[in-house]
Amino acid sequence: MDMNRLSRGEQLMLGCSGLLLITSFLDLWSKYEFSGGGIVEGNTVRGSAWNSYSFAGKMMVLCALATVVVLGIKAFQAGFELPSVAHVALGGATFAFLLLMLIMGPEDGGLGGVASELAGLEISRGLFLFVGILLGAGVLGGALMHKGIAPTPTGGTTPPPAV
Repeated sequence: MDMNRLSRGEQLMLGCSGLLLITSFLDLWSKYEFSGGGIVEGNTVRGSAWNSYSFAGKMMVLCALATVVVLGIKAFQAGFELPSVAHVALGGATFAFLLLMLIMGPEDGGLGGVASELAGLEISRGLFLFVGILLGAGVLGGALMHKGIAPTPTGGTTPPPAV
């Protein structure tokens, strides 16, 4: 694996996407707290990105996985190149699905807002959703940096490729 084959933006994308993949399995993305009485009184259950955010969570993880696979192939194999717009599409989709997860919130098991409150179920977003938003911004920022739209770490912007 030769990381020098990847631009700084692609390295940022690879690192942030890899961290998103790893953290998606941790149970810190949502919190379900039961306070309605009975045998589940006071129980707290935490959920991962996989089981708390159905469609948007799974699509975010698939976009992050696609990013890791594509950039991993490029790092291992010389001459493999995707158009820069594909990087931006993967980064944008990853970030968009994370924002959708933030807006929609965790699944409530089909109860609905009022019914879940009556059942004594309090559902909240977990810490890793907000960490995931930052990582998703890193994936999108890396894609824009690779394309030459975002500022580079040296302070300037990269010039467009010569035609």
